[in-house]
Amino acid sequence: MAYNIPEKYQDLTPAPQLDKKTLNKMVWLSCFLQASFNYERMQACGWLWGMLPGLQKIHTNKEDLKASMAHNLDFLNTHPFLVTFVMGIVLSLEQNKADTATIRSVRISAAGPLGGIGDALFWLTLVPITAGLTANMAMEGQIIGAVLFLIIFNAVQFAVRFGLMYWSYGLVQKQLHC
Repeated sequence: MAYNIPEKYQDLTPAPQLDKKTLNKMVWLSCFLQASFNYERMQACGWLWGMLPGLQKIHTNKEDLKASMAHNLDFLNTHPFLVTFVMGIVLSLEQNKADTATIRSVRISAAGPLGGIGDALFWLTLVPITAGLTANMAMEGQIIGAVLFLIIFNAVQFAVRFGLMYWSYGLVQKQLHC
């Protein structure tokens, strides 16, 4: 028997703001976005895993949580380092109990272009620059070259993950309350 996702949540009362601990947890869980990658839904399972702490705090009604989890399992494909930008936007919409069709369309509309943008920023820009700065040290047999590469690359990607989560979550909150 197929589950029909309702168009609106039962409880339309806006949820309270999410705390930093929950947002931080979601950023860390976003690292598993591609852990259950498949060709039917791409990153949807990893997306839901990352979103779950926030959704559980937003939807205290079990039927609303069920509906939210169901529509958050829709096809998703985006860049794993930029996914928190989409998470922040979707969290704000979920928190304000927007209709499920709007949330679904915003998620797909925001996630799609970030795949190409992220590839250009990280794989075609950050990696070559960082490798260019550290490769000579590594080629001379200095382990610090490889260590510096990993430190720089990961510092940038985690700064982007955390920064985008807080920025997009706060940005949409401001827009919704104007």
